[in-house]
Amino acid sequence: MEKIKVLIVDDELEILKALKRLLHRDYDVDIFTSGFDAVKALEENSYPVIISDMRMPIMDGAEFLSKAHGLAPTSQKILLTGFSDPMDTSRAVNDGHINFYINKPWQNTTILKALNDAVLAYHQEIKRRNAFYNIKIKNQQLSKNASELEVDLLDHETALNRAEHKNEVALSKIKQTLQRTVNVLSDCAALNEPYSHGHSERVASQLRELGKALGFSNAQISHLVIAGKLHRLGMIGLTDEVLSTPIHELHIDQQIEVVDSLASTCDLLSPFVEFAPSVDIIQQLHQLEREPNTDLDYIDEVSVKSAHALFICSRLDMLMNAHVLSKRLSFHDAATFVKKHYHYINTDILALFEKVREKALLNYPSNIQLSIGVSEARKGMELHHDVIAKHNGQHYIQSPHILTEHDIEQLKTIEENNDSLLVLHIK
Repeated sequence: MEKIKVLIVDDELEILKALKRLLHRDYDVDIFTSGFDAVKALEENSYPVIISDMRMPIMDGAEFLSKAHGLAPTSQKILLTGFSDPMDTSRAVNDGHINFYINKPWQNTTILKALNDAVLAYHQEIKRRNAFYNIKIKNQQLSKNASELEVDLLDHETALNRAEHKNEVALSKIKQTLQRTVNVLSDCAALNEPYSHGHSERVASQLRELGKALGFSNAQISHLVIAGKLHRLGMIGLTDEVLSTPIHELHIDQQIEVVDSLASTCDLLSPFVEFAPSVDIIQQLHQLEREPNTDLDYIDEVSVKSAHALFICSRLDMLMNAHVLSKRLSFHDAATFVKKHYHYINTDILALFEKVREKALLNYPSNIQLSIGVSEARKGMELHHDVIAKHNGQHYIQSPHILTEHDIEQLKTIEENNDSLLVLHIK
């Protein structure tokens, strides 16, 4: 297996030799005593990991790493420093885009761990960039297809003297193409998040009924449903660790990554003018989560209400499925948690959704996909996903399946024996 290439620059040759002795078994190490020589090497070769000393004559570590970032933005940068100068460290972080820094003198175990973490981070960054590139290419192809379809429509309208029935046929095709595009992008997001168990589809179905209860027009409901299906598309760039860890257990910088994935979603969808109203909703949701106290009075009222509705449906479902906390919550406890911890949420919309959900359960079967607790389950309900235990991952009932009284009693017994809630996804 080919070794990972590592570039090290330090004006002290003995330190370079010591590092090369330590790392040469596992890495292909090139050493340089001059930042200028190291920059030339970067112009000719690819180095997944770059290590630089801070204090060097002529070109210090911050300046070198800044140049290195311009040449190799995906490479992981490690700074070695024997000084505790906050100005130098700050400059290196801001200009050099360092990923790790190690104080001199170091422990060999510290160096080895940093190298291992840097290699993992490099591969993850390459994976993220490839994923975004693939999505971009698919977006361009879909945009091209849509443009070609529009040209065909214009030609068809001219040839048939804009015959009304032909226009309707062409419009139907455009709508079908748009729906297929939504489904493809939704599937891409779902494949990236196997832990969500159909979260976005459930949220979209709930938003359709909540939008009706809010008095939205058919077009506004359609935009809201698309936002529900696609709002997590930007999470395709996040690591498996972030995707599979409950939000409240993530580091603050990882939580910010999750929130900012909404902005990535907007960037991915922006080439499609048909998605503009849905992008506006997702942008308002991002604003709501990033800066909840911002005055949104100048924003279109429907977009703001839609963002609140999307947050409520999504967050309640995530709480019930242990994507926010490490444990699952009942719907009642999830609603209480939202009221207590998200003071900026529109409580009128939350109360309305509680009524919509209650009505859907009373009048089952309905058009809403829901996450429910065992206490809410009834004979005849159809499971949309497997019933899985949170504590050990065991599959108790596989979908598709129609619940029986025996199933429900068995699930209640399992809950009591394990002191852990089970969640059922019904359609």
